[in-house]
Amino acid sequence: MDQNWTHLAALLWQEHKFKLVLLEASGNEFETMFTRLMRLSNPNHFNVSRAGGNVGDRACDGWDSKNKILYSVYAPPSRKKRDEITRKLLGDLRGARQNYPEMRKWRLVHNDLFGMHANVARALEDLRGMTEFSSIEILSDWGPQELWSLLSSLDHSVRSEFLGGPQWDRLQREDGNDNWGDLKLRFGGNLPESSLRPALRSLNQLCNNFEPGSAIDPICASAFAGSIVVWWLDDKDLAHEYLNFLAERSDESPMESQITSLGVLLQCITISSRQLNMSVNALLSSQLASGEPAPAERFALELAYDEIVGKNKGIRVDNPLIRFKFILSCFKAVNYLIGVLSRTDYPAVFALQDLIISLQRIDHHHGGFM
Repeated sequence: MDQNWTHLAALLWQEHKFKLVLLEASGNEFETMFTRLMRLSNPNHFNVSRAGGNVGDRACDGWDSKNKILYSVYAPPSRKKRDEITRKLLGDLRGARQNYPEMRKWRLVHNDLFGMHANVARALEDLRGMTEFSSIEILSDWGPQELWSLLSSLDHSVRSEFLGGPQWDRLQREDGNDNWGDLKLRFGGNLPESSLRPALRSLNQLCNNFEPGSAIDPICASAFAGSIVVWWLDDKDLAHEYLNFLAERSDESPMESQITSLGVLLQCITISSRQLNMSVNALLSSQLASGEPAPAERFALELAYDEIVGKNKGIRVDNPLIRFKFILSCFKAVNYLIGVLSRTDYPAVFALQDLIISLQRIDHHHGGFM
């Protein structure tokens, strides 16, 4: 087995699994996950603080006895007004100082994938300017990226204990040989290891680069991109976990999930037409005429074709079950097109990179998809 390839692919899978866990976590679940991670990374000095009766957790979600750092966990990310957040943080910091007078440093931990909200950042800076906390160093916040960096620095066995492992991590033929040859060929084409390694790393960075204020919802876009990447890593279970998250998200933001799903498909069509040196109309017509797309893929491609030629005047699906089928159909159609491209000399890993980059370049102020 190619250990370099296996290690990189497993790391890619684990980062996507970690991100999905963060997306789905409630406040208590995130706190539990954080304390478990800290115990794995710092078993000798990190102490877990549990609520006890009517005294609560004494404004402490974790205590580093060696470095005298107290951790406060906030999730899901707050969207309260600045003065409300400042009062909340002020109360927690005062409570922490009272219960842990030996505290020298204090750190806020959150699970906002797209960066700490500006109101929270401003509130932290307000606390740093208060003379009553001059003896306490208020550290920079820890978010998902810092937590992933901490987890990824641990041994593979520890990460596997924390997150589990990809489907293919347990699959071997009876003769003991790995079954990675076909997967590597489809995902990476004939790329040498020196090219495949940075391509894999960049995929994870790209999936984390969707920003608030863009033309598509960053949470939906990140989850959709993650579902496609892990599908091409042959873990269909994790891909469906992402899709189930999108279905739940669509109940809260129906239009965002639909716009994202169709938008990803439209961008994938654009990339495919360019790489195959065909017009968009010619590409879709030829694929639909070929009979290769499965019914769900065909449905999404026909819908995209109607959108491109102007037959649709916007798409809105109100029924939750049909809405999920719409998301799933777009997902399948995107993977179908990437599969078409991977039969050429254009590896799937490059198609995924181009697709995610093109989505992040969309500016809703200056035109839309395509």
